[in-house]
Amino acid sequence: MKTILKILFIAVFTIKPLWALDEFQCQCKAKAPGFEATNKTTGGIDKICSYSCKCLAWDTITNPKTKVSVANHVVPNILLDIINAPTTAYSRESWDMGSHVCHGQYAYKPNWGDENWKIVVKFDTFTLSSNGEVSYPEDHSREFAMGMSQSGFKYTLKALEIAASIKDQLKKY
Repeated sequence: MKTILKILFIAVFTIKPLWALDEFQCQCKAKAPGFEATNKTTGGIDKICSYSCKCLAWDTITNPKTKVSVANHVVPNILLDIINAPTTAYSRESWDMGSHVCHGQYAYKPNWGDENWKIVVKFDTFTLSSNGEVSYPEDHSREFAMGMSQSGFKYTLKALEIAASIKDQLKKY
């Protein structure tokens, strides 16, 4: 009996599942403004950001004859954190000029006529797909000063660094 339990124990904890979550769609939001850090490999300066994401992940099965892929195993509501990751986000805000920005980060002035030092940093939630594409709802607008909103704003279209971190973390599921 002990031998059977031992074999069962080893099988349960060493055999990998037959599926791997290889596709996802996440709702992500930066946790704080970005900061600069020296890249130890290149010696250059990286912008660093942290994010919280709520993801729906699934694996796909492809029919070899028809080449049609379908979702096989779906896992909803996976909460993931990406901590201190170099970012590819670029700011188009005149006050920032790209130096300390994270995906979804923007400037908010309590009053439009206020000086730039009164700017408050805010964060929008964005959708991230498994291929690294960033998107916002088509009708999305952000309030950049009290009572003043903008839609159709520009944003960085890819966040491959976040997608790579999520893919790596999904290997645990």
